[in-house]
Amino acid sequence: MVGTKSKRYPQLSLAQQQDLPELLKAIPLPSMFEDSTHQLWQCNTVDGEMMLKVCTSENVKTSPFWQGMAMLFDVDLPKQLGQFNQIYDKVSEISPLATPDYIADSSVSEEQIAPAFILAR
Repeated sequence: MVGTKSKRYPQLSLAQQQDLPELLKAIPLPSMFEDSTHQLWQCNTVDGEMMLKVCTSENVKTSPFWQGMAMLFDVDLPKQLGQFNQIYDKVSEISPLATPDYIADSSVSEEQIAPAFILAR
């Protein structure tokens, strides 16, 4: 749990951080693609190294890929990111594909105050 003297996870609200492992250091990673929809952070926590992916809702709205996903499959990534733990579980059940250890996630808030994110190890 994040204590009062802990560092804050970048871009996340205090409410989103309350059950996350205590953060020691966060290092922003460069975007690999011009149209990246997430900001990646390498996080050193009291529970070890983790990767934080913070969804940039504005980039999702302008991404041709996610516009297509929305039109074809009614996918709204920022609103559905908080359900990715179910996808992690299903993929590890039915596929030999290696998936990171799921730690936490959150969908974008209705007020758009707090971003959607996934934290994995």
